[in-house]
Amino acid sequence: MATPITLFISACLLIWNHVNKNWKLERFGSAAFVVGFGSVYLGVYYKLIFGNYQYGATLGIKFWNVPLMIGVNWFITIYSIGSVLPSRLPLSLFVLIAGGMAVALDWLMEPVAIAYDFWSWQNGEIPFSNYIGWFGVSVFLFLLFKRADLGGRNKFAFWFLIVESLFFVVLNAASRF
Repeated sequence: MATPITLFISACLLIWNHVNKNWKLERFGSAAFVVGFGSVYLGVYYKLIFGNYQYGATLGIKFWNVPLMIGVNWFITIYSIGSVLPSRLPLSLFVLIAGGMAVALDWLMEPVAIAYDFWSWQNGEIPFSNYIGWFGVSVFLFLLFKRADLGGRNKFAFWFLIVESLFFVVLNAASRF
């Protein structure tokens, strides 16, 4: 039940460790929240983008049956991955690699999220459309990330991604025993 608090603190730490704090970060963060929340809203109500699913109680307070923390989670995911990739990569390569990393993170997250009632899928099966949706929404948000030109690196983002990935790897492994 500490998940919403953990997501909020993670977002705060990422923002705090951002090198060039300015309106660009606020604008990108708001856009990531709105796009992430909006895409999930379309999924929950219209079965668009990701597939047929619903949220459990673990992610906290909901608005229109969508946890508010899901927008924060989209910001965290996009910002942290975008911050660790070399900015000198050509745009097309940047968004393809970053989108693939976001899908890989979702792939790690899915079994844990289902087991801990973050969300559940119709018939208990994760549809392939979920991963296609994750890739599409992520690529769009990574384009916004690059366009925002936030400047500077965030050293905390690298360690955050390592810890988050290990967290889901360990929980996945533990669930097999």
